[in-house]
Amino acid sequence: MMVKQAGDTYMKAIFEDFQEQYGESLDLRIKSTVDDGEDVVYTDFPPYGAFMERHVRRERDSNIICCSCRLFEIKGILCGHAIKILREVMATFEIPSQYILK
Repeated sequence: MMVKQAGDTYMKAIFEDFQEQYGESLDLRIKSTVDDGEDVVYTDFPPYGAFMERHVRRERDSNIICCSCRLFEIKGILCGHAIKILREVMATFEIPSQYILK
């Protein structure tokens, strides 16, 4: 559902970047979850090496997330790490509106 939404929303080049990130999200594994009282922090990594760990921080009781890789802040698309948390932890199958830049 996210990929179809991205295809309907993004220009071709951005869609291809999103599609690549979505594909990468399928290979990621969630290593740990830490609740610090304000946020929940998920650590995920690719199956071929934990040296590429990323931390996805989710505001408690909201769908606002940010990843330590900062791809959204740099390129304006969600990274595979954030997509992994949206899909598997938050059961969100559409791109939240705050992550679709105009």
